[in-house]
Amino acid sequence: PTEEELKKFWTLNEGKYQTKRELKLSYILIKSAFNTPEPVPAERTEGMKDEEYEKLDKAYKAKLAEWNIAKSEAELKTDGMVDEFSIEIEDNEGKDFSKISKENGFNAVTTEFFNIENAPAELKDLKNTDQESIITFLFNSKFGTSEKHQVKAPVKTTDGSWFYCRFDEEKSSQAKTFEAAKEQATADFIDEKAKEAMATAADEIKAKLTQAIKDGKTLDEAAKALKLTAVRSKSITAPTQAATLKERATFQYGSRTNAKSFAKENVDLGDKIALVYLHNRQIYNTPETSLAISQATNRNSNRLADQLFGSWLNQATTNADIQFKQDQ
Repeated sequence: PTEEELKKFWTLNEGKYQTKRELKLSYILIKSAFNTPEPVPAERTEGMKDEEYEKLDKAYKAKLAEWNIAKSEAELKTDGMVDEFSIEIEDNEGKDFSKISKENGFNAVTTEFFNIENAPAELKDLKNTDQESIITFLFNSKFGTSEKHQVKAPVKTTDGSWFYCRFDEEKSSQAKTFEAAKEQATADFIDEKAKEAMATAADEIKAKLTQAIKDGKTLDEAAKALKLTAVRSKSITAPTQAATLKERATFQYGSRTNAKSFAKENVDLGDKIALVYLHNRQIYNTPETSLAISQATNRNSNRLADQLFGSWLNQATTNADIQFKQDQ
């Protein structure tokens, strides 16, 4: 592609080429002092008597109970320490996060700028107790307007530790310059033109096949003459949730096509295109089909009712012209 073509393509798709949002933060990981390995369940070896195994299993369960108690006590102690520490940070309004951390025996780590894809190694695998990635949590968060609101509340992790951080700086996502986006834009331009050419070729082939069939050839004969292969599906029914995109598209396009003809739409398979030819179509009214239609109808009906109610409520609120009294 020429420079002029690329610049035109980049201008039309400028919103696609953005820098990634970057964060710089100071954080500490407060880990529980409890590091005793969990007891191993009793193993029943070949030839072991029931009484012997039950004795081992009983001993294991007793150790596990003791281990859980010790773990809970250690975590409660850590939780209390985090509570006291976070209160001190809040009283300071986040101004001396690193200093107060050090005074409490924690060394705050200050990162370089990083985006969601190149986060510090220590944080990559951290998850909160809801199994959400700490990195995802951070990039879904926004900066506050003051130092106090740039300190996030401590987050407990799946291993019983606590993650506590302060946002230091942020680089917002911005549109890339042409030079910065040129390499990616070039690849996208070439890919788009290749797909356009492939789609045009597919439509031309479809026209030739259609004409050959009108002239009396079978689909297989017409395809063979163009050095193509016609793959016949025995039967395609309404796709389930587990169906592939290809199966869904094939059924969807075929279901709105007249028998003995090609579907208007083609199935995009990435590096190739499949033409859909409908031999025959039959409608089966099975209990499963009736249930699916009924469920779809109910969903659409409920959605429409919600939209109508929302519209009425907004209009009613506007017409009421409610004035809220301001605090004196």
